[in-house]
Amino acid sequence: INAEYMGLGLCGILIVVASVVCAVAVVSLCGFGFSMISTEVVPFLILAIGVDNMFIIVNAFRRSNKGSVEHRVGKAVAAVGPSISAAAICEVLAFAVGVLTKAPALVVFCFLAATAVAFNFLFQITAFVSVLALDAIRRQSGRRDILCCLRTDGPVAEPSNRIKNFIEEKYTPFLLHKGTKVAVLLVTVGLFVLSGFGCAKLTLGLNQEVTILSDSDLFHYFRDEARLLEAGPISYIVLENLNYTDADDVGVLRNMTDALSENNATVVPPVFSWLKTFNQFNISIADWATDCGTTDIDDLPFNEKLKMFIKVGIDSVCCKKYGICGEAFVSDIVFNSSGGVSTTRFRFSHTPLRNQKDYINAFGSARAIVDRFSNQFVQTDAARPKRAYAYSLFYVYFDQYSYIRGVALQNLAFALAAVYAAVLLIRNFQAAIAIFLCVFSSCFTLVGATYALNSIFGGYQVEINAVSVVNLVMASGLSVEFCIHIMLAYQRAYGDPELRVQKALSMMGSSILVGIVTTKFLGVLVLAFANSTLFRLYYFRMYLSIILIGAFHGLVLLPVVLTLFDNEAKTKQRLGGIEASVNLFEVSEDDDHYHHQSVRLENEQMMRTILDPSISNYKSYDPSKDD
Repeated sequence: INAEYMGLGLCGILIVVASVVCAVAVVSLCGFGFSMISTEVVPFLILAIGVDNMFIIVNAFRRSNKGSVEHRVGKAVAAVGPSISAAAICEVLAFAVGVLTKAPALVVFCFLAATAVAFNFLFQITAFVSVLALDAIRRQSGRRDILCCLRTDGPVAEPSNRIKNFIEEKYTPFLLHKGTKVAVLLVTVGLFVLSGFGCAKLTLGLNQEVTILSDSDLFHYFRDEARLLEAGPISYIVLENLNYTDADDVGVLRNMTDALSENNATVVPPVFSWLKTFNQFNISIADWATDCGTTDIDDLPFNEKLKMFIKVGIDSVCCKKYGICGEAFVSDIVFNSSGGVSTTRFRFSHTPLRNQKDYINAFGSARAIVDRFSNQFVQTDAARPKRAYAYSLFYVYFDQYSYIRGVALQNLAFALAAVYAAVLLIRNFQAAIAIFLCVFSSCFTLVGATYALNSIFGGYQVEINAVSVVNLVMASGLSVEFCIHIMLAYQRAYGDPELRVQKALSMMGSSILVGIVTTKFLGVLVLAFANSTLFRLYYFRMYLSIILIGAFHGLVLLPVVLTLFDNEAKTKQRLGGIEASVNLFEVSEDDDHYHHQSVRLENEQMMRTILDPSISNYKSYDPSKDD
C-alpha cells in the first residue's frame, strides 16, 4: 500500500510462506497425504489472515507515536494482541475440530489449516514484531527502505492514513444514520430468506467437465460421452457368507434381484445371476443333462456341483446349445481355503448416466435396495455374518454424497462451538454470542449467495461437494477475522454504543479494509481470468463471496447491531433514571496504561457522585471504602 513499508511488507509475506512450509512439514511428519484442495486453499487462507493481522499491528504501532521504539511496540502489542490472540485461538479450534470428521480431504485440510494458522500467529508475535521494531529504528536513523545502506536527509516521516480518515469522517457517520441502519437490517433479512431457499436448491456433485481445462481434448471427450454414450456402467451385488442351499437366503436374493430389475429409472434389466443358471445346470433329468454331464450330479455336495458348473466352457455343447455357460461366471465366485463358497457376485447394468445427478441417483437407489434386503438375512454365525452390498467403480467416488451434507453441518457446528467457547473463555458472553452469530450468519449467507450467483450466471453451477464444503469450513474461520477485532475494540472503548462503534471502526476499520482490498480482493481477482472453470467457480466466485460477506458482517452489520441491541451499554447511561454518559471521559490510545486506569477510576467516582449527592467531591472519594 505504501512504498515506505515495502521491506516490512516483504518480511510479512515471507512469514506467511514460512507458516505454510512449517505446517506442510508437520502434516507430512504425521503421515498425512495432500490433496489439490489443501494445497490450493490453505496458502490463500494464511495470506488473508496473516496480512490482516500485520496491518492491525502496524496501525496500532503508528497510533502510539510517543516514547521509544520498544515502548511503542509494547503498547501496540498490548493494544491489539488480545484480539489477534483471540482470533488465532478461534481459528485454530474451528479448523482443528474438522479433523474429527470422516471425509479424508476435509481432515487433511483442517489439520493443515489449523497448523498453519498456529505457526502464522507464532511468527507474527515474534518475528514480525521484531522486524517492525527494526524498521522503526531504520526510519528514525534516516535510512531508506530495503536499501538500508543508503541514508536520507533526515528521519523518514510516517505516511498519513487516508483510509482511517475516510472511515472516521465519511463512512462511520453514513453507517450510523438511521436510514442506513434500517437498510442494513432489511438486506440482512433478505439474505437470510435467500439462504434458506438456497439450502434446499443447491445440488450435489462436481461436474467432471469443470475440473479440466475447457479447451483440452479430455474436456471434449467427456462432453461427447455425456451426449452420445448409450451404455451405462456395470455394477455388482456382492454377497458374503450366504448359504445358497438355504431356501430363506435364496428367497431374499430372488426378491433383491427382482426389485433391482424393476428399478427401471436407473437399472437396465435383467440382473445376471450365476445362481439362476446354476439351478438349471443342477437338474439331473433335464434335456441337457447328458450334454452338460449332470446325470449323476445329485450325488455330489453343493460345493462340488458349483466347481463342476464353472468348468462348463463357453465353447462346449452345453453352452452353445442350451445357454448354460458356467465359465462366464468363474470370476463371480470365490472359494475359501476349505473349499466352501465365501463370496460371490451378481451383475447388472445401469441406464446411461449423463450428469452428476444421474450418477448420484443410480448409486443411491441401488444401495438402498440392496441394503434393505441385506438386513433380511437370518444370521446364524456371528463370526461370518451374511451381508450383501452394491458395488461399481463409480460408487467409490459418489459415496461421499451420501453423507457430505451431514459432514458440512457437523463441521460448521463444531467450528461454531469452538469459536463460541474460545471467545467466552478469553473475553465474555457478549463478545462470544456476537462472534458466534456473525460467523453463523456469514456461513449461512454464503449458501444464499452461491445459489443467487448460480441463478444469475447460469452455465456450470457451484454444487455441494468436497471443494465447496472445504470453502464453507474456511469461511467459518475467516469470518472470525472480520468480526472479532471490531467486537473487542468496541468493548474496550467508553461511551454510548454509537460512540464506542465509532472508536472501534476508527481503531480497526482501516486495517480490516486495507486487508480486504490488498490481500483478499486483489488476490482473488486474478482467479477470474483462470482457464480452469473449477478455479473460476469454486475459488474466484466463492472466495469473493466469502470476502464480501465477511466484510459486510464485520464492517456493516455488526456495528449497526451493536448500536441497536447493546442493552448493557445503554443501561450504564440510565442508572437511576439519570443520564450519565461516560463518553465525556474518553481515553486516548496514546496515554499509558497507568493513566488509562486512573481516568477510568475517576469516571467511576464521578458516576457515584452523580447518583449519590452525599458525596461532595468525587476526586477525594475512595471506592475501596464503600460498603
